[in-house]
Amino acid sequence: CITMMGVMSFWVGIMKIAEKAGIIEGLSRKMAPCLAFLFPGIPRQHPANRYIATNMIANIFGLGWAATPAGLKAMEELEKETLSVDEEKIRYELTVDQAAGTIIDVSPKEGEKVDKDSRVEVVVSSGIGVKAKDYTGRNINEVIDEISKEYPNLKIELQETSSPITAGTILSQQILNAGDLFDPTRVNTVSFTYSAYPTVTIPDDIIGKTITDAVRELEEMGLKVYTSNRSLPKDIDEMSPDEQASISFGTVIDCSPASGTSYTQSTDNYITLYYY
Repeated sequence: CITMMGVMSFWVGIMKIAEKAGIIEGLSRKMAPCLAFLFPGIPRQHPANRYIATNMIANIFGLGWAATPAGLKAMEELEKETLSVDEEKIRYELTVDQAAGTIIDVSPKEGEKVDKDSRVEVVVSSGIGVKAKDYTGRNINEVIDEISKEYPNLKIELQETSSPITAGTILSQQILNAGDLFDPTRVNTVSFTYSAYPTVTIPDDIIGKTITDAVRELEEMGLKVYTSNRSLPKDIDEMSPDEQASISFGTVIDCSPASGTSYTQSTDNYITLYYY
């Protein structure tokens, strides 16, 4: 908060120097035709014009911090004369290119006649937002990884549903829809519905099958399979004849996850078969 006050004081000071030097006054005069067009209900000599011009100039020069107090002073001046701002209806919206504090819309609209003592509704920029991407049609795991890196404050809600579409494909996007503006520095939520991954039971009899037959059987079930050749517990020459006879080379001796367990296949997991 102290840092924010310091930064804001600095930029307000810069704008005050520009005002004392006559820069603001000169630019305000040049902007008079533009202001008269945008705000026809405000008299040309009204003090609010000066602060509205200051607000716009600050944003033109990229001095967003200095724009906020100028916008507030413009509203104060309107309230002193024939117009007043309806404070209960001041709305703040994210924008594509307007710094926080910039007045982006008023009601009554430009060009409408304004009666004395009218109340003006104002829309103020709450900052520059980021447009949400359209994630539909992409793999859910890839999108989760991408969002966690780009927008760590963006929470993800997930819902899966049966669908003939490739498993893991995002079917719909809710809450934060494609094209919506959001502030990446604040907590936001996006919801995805995706095509469910298949859930199967790993066959109990997979242990003891040849590694070739086991891989073929699991892949026909739509599962991703890796194989791992384990080393013997000790040198075969040191084994007794019975121990040597009990060794079955090229057959499955273990499985991870274990055989007989429920398993859901997704893009980033797999079943490992171990063999000698």
